[in-house]
Amino acid sequence: MKQLLIKLNACNEAMEWAGDKTWEEIYRTCHRGDWLLWLFKQTNPNDLRLLTLAKGHCANTVRHLMKDERSIKAVDAAIAYGEGRIDIEELNNAATTADAVFFATSTAATSTADAYAAYAATATSTAAAAYAATATSTAAAAYAATATAAAAYAATATAAYAATADAYAAYADAYAAYAAADAADAYADADAADAAAYAAADAAYAAADAAYAAADAAYAAYAAADAADAAKKNNQQQTADICRQYLPIKIWNINL
Repeated sequence: MKQLLIKLNACNEAMEWAGDKTWEEIYRTCHRGDWLLWLFKQTNPNDLRLLTLAKGHCANTVRHLMKDERSIKAVDAAIAYGEGRIDIEELNNAATTADAVFFATSTAATSTADAYAAYAATATSTAAAAYAATATSTAAAAYAATATAAAAYAATATAAYAATADAYAAYADAYAAYAAADAADAYADADAADAAAYAAADAAYAAADAAYAAADAAYAAYAAADAADAAKKNNQQQTADICRQYLPIKIWNINL
């Protein structure tokens, strides 16, 4: 199986995951629907209706993120074509319409969902590759956002702790200055030193509060990015299960 994946020019990540697994193990345990769809397209190039049916149902998992009715109709068209209810011309018309939506979207979530819709209804390999690349780059951006959020949280949390430490140190200096002046029987100097030190301490605590607020905001961003990553992995597993439902192992042309 490894030699077949090399011959088909599978991506490095998929190759590493597949390792020395048998075809049956790969089919049964693959956790990514996009990998299974890609492989089926390579091994069963003449089974366009079956492939489109599976793509349509995979795209349907993000239907709730599609804000444009044309994207939703493209998903429905893919499923209808896969079930033999419409012809290739109708499917291509739906894909062309979905193209316009995809290229007009501005947000990452809706853009990815609309890319799924356009991909599901697209029969040509060139366009399919473009949508696959978009989905890959979006996923990479999501991972980058998660890493950035984590780094930001770490940095702001560190700053918050440092600011708190500075505040405690400022208060300690205030007490030390007051005690030193008191020991020297210089009450006026003690009061002045005490006031200055406490003012510095208050400023340090204000900085600490600001740093903690920034840490909280960074943590919220990290949590959101982490949730998005978890949702993405869940969707990959969901679409893999869909592929196994609509593309049973017995129909795959795996020639080893």
